[in-house]
Amino acid sequence: MKKGLKSRFLLGLTAGLVLIACMEDGLAQRKSEAGKKEPTPGMMIKESSLDYRLWEGFVLVRRANGGEAPAQHELGLRYLQGRGFQADTLKAAYWMQKSADQDFDLAHFNLGILTLNGWGVPWDPFGAFRHFRRAGQRGMPEADFILGLMYTEDLVVRQNWRQAYALVKKAADAGFDPAKKALTEFQKRGINVAGQSTAGPKNPSGLRPLFIDFNVDTSSTDDSAILNDLIQEGSEELKKALGVNPGGTTPDSSALALIQRASEAGSPEARTLLGRFSEKGIAADRDPMIAAAQYLVALRNESSRAMDLLWNLANGDGFPEELERRAKESDPVTQFVWAGLVAARIDQRLSGEQALKLLQSSAQQNYVDAIVELGMCYQSGRWVPQDRSQASKLWETAAASGNKEAIVRLRAIQLFAEPPRGSADLVAFFKMQAEEGSILAQVALAYCYERGLGTPRDGGSAARIYRNAAQRGSESAFEALKRMHDAIRPKGAEWEVG
Repeated sequence: MKKGLKSRFLLGLTAGLVLIACMEDGLAQRKSEAGKKEPTPGMMIKESSLDYRLWEGFVLVRRANGGEAPAQHELGLRYLQGRGFQADTLKAAYWMQKSADQDFDLAHFNLGILTLNGWGVPWDPFGAFRHFRRAGQRGMPEADFILGLMYTEDLVVRQNWRQAYALVKKAADAGFDPAKKALTEFQKRGINVAGQSTAGPKNPSGLRPLFIDFNVDTSSTDDSAILNDLIQEGSEELKKALGVNPGGTTPDSSALALIQRASEAGSPEARTLLGRFSEKGIAADRDPMIAAAQYLVALRNESSRAMDLLWNLANGDGFPEELERRAKESDPVTQFVWAGLVAARIDQRLSGEQALKLLQSSAQQNYVDAIVELGMCYQSGRWVPQDRSQASKLWETAAASGNKEAIVRLRAIQLFAEPPRGSADLVAFFKMQAEEGSILAQVALAYCYERGLGTPRDGGSAARIYRNAAQRGSESAFEALKRMHDAIRPKGAEWEVG
């Protein structure tokens, strides 16, 4: 059994909600405009005159003020989308709340989206759950689908796989395509299929909820799945380079350079892919030690796939023997790898003291990833007495050589100083590094929004960023997300989680 390995599926809920909320021809707008005839193909379309649009807006406001729930909802949508009115999320939320107060189903659904994202109203996932539940009771399969996903999280309500399956199936039976796709994945992974166990998928940690991303098979470690990770999380430039042939695993020189740049910026997906290249001899010489080193750095940066790949590699034929031989030759990469395998509890032939000596030897040979890892040892107190000032010195050494991970870690220290030191420049730095693919920067950026460090406090933005980082495998992001939920959790058995 793989020690230290935690199985996780990832939930892409927020992205889905944003998509639903912002689609120009989305469900809510389609329903609110039902009955309008589609233009005849080829027909010349002319915009309404300004006077007519002003009059139409005036009539809509008058009807909304008169208490008509559909008009209030429509007015809220127009404020949200800036159609005929200056975009204003506060006014959008106000009018949708007015409509929801009259139990209009579409208003409940869209207000749930605003509340979950903190748009125009304070971030409140519990209030969002109530709105989605009411919309589901009024017959909206989209709301049932979202509720089903929420039951997989163990964040808003207690994880309940039977309830999750039932709600997703209800949405699928009503014809909602995303729910049909999700239902197939539920069944493929053995999640609450009718008549089966209610335990849900196997979770070796026994502690973590299982997030589900139905766009990515996170249980797979094949090349296309790893490449898809990078395409999903990479910069726009990288997505464009790789998206031409996302099924391929041999990038051209320009794409390879972008992958290397993303790796240096701190992207664990890029590190994982480079490790795979070295393991298989794709666009690089085959070298299992370099591959293992890449996986270890990806794991340190909270990759969701690196542990499986590292485990399989380290337990492959001939690897232990080559590891021992090259370590005795004082190869810094191999020394770093062996120390990392001990820390990950994959290789238990050495004691912690012996692993520390290997790591120190690698760092003394200026292997930068070993220097960063040694700093992690001093920060956490693993194998050495905890000494955060020594950790900072080591990261400063690594940063001087241009290592972005070390730079991010040094900048992040400022957020946890007494008092915390946040600034607009620091937030801009974390944004830039997060866009390049750094999960560490992503988590730090979310923390800035959560605490209002260098930027206005914004719970919705913090939760969205934490969630995306958790999707990518970040334990620290998930813990932060749970902390945010617990801080505003209502009292009552309904909201108790595991």
